[in-house]
Amino acid sequence: MDEKYYIEIVPLEKENDILNSFADHNPKSFSKHNTGYDWLEEEDSKCIAFENPYGGSPLEINIGDSGRFTLFFAEHHTHYEAYQGDYEDMLAKISDIFSNNVCVATIKDYKGNWYGSCFLSKEESDKSAQEIFGFVFKANEFRNHLNKHGYSYSLNYWNPLFDKTVQMKSKSFGQ
Repeated sequence: MDEKYYIEIVPLEKENDILNSFADHNPKSFSKHNTGYDWLEEEDSKCIAFENPYGGSPLEINIGDSGRFTLFFAEHHTHYEAYQGDYEDMLAKISDIFSNNVCVATIKDYKGNWYGSCFLSKEESDKSAQEIFGFVFKANEFRNHLNKHGYSYSLNYWNPLFDKTVQMKSKSFGQ
């Protein structure tokens, strides 16, 4: 990895950089003192919110969450540590989400219980559920439950026109 990858940064000092980098997407910055943002745990944490112009899921970045960044989109979130490389990875991920090159893949059981989610590139979106959610299917208990009772998985893009949901019917054991 590049040496600059592990250069420590202060997430709160990147707020204006994020706002300026994505100004075309009309970001708004909030603190825990704003209505609806009292969930921010730390007094100086900020949340940069991007309303989805297509009516789909919004995108939010929690800045200063335990000294790091947390990116929320659809039913997924991921943490980025306070290093220059992680920060640049997060910015690239946001750009990819806005350009519909990355979606959030979410798997739920037949009752709608969440089992896992991840970011997925458009190129990977044709993979099977077992390939996309290998981290879920490798646990015998989860795999057996999902295969026995059925499940669905969804791909959620910034523009919901590209969204997709696949329903998998239950399978009998031993086949």
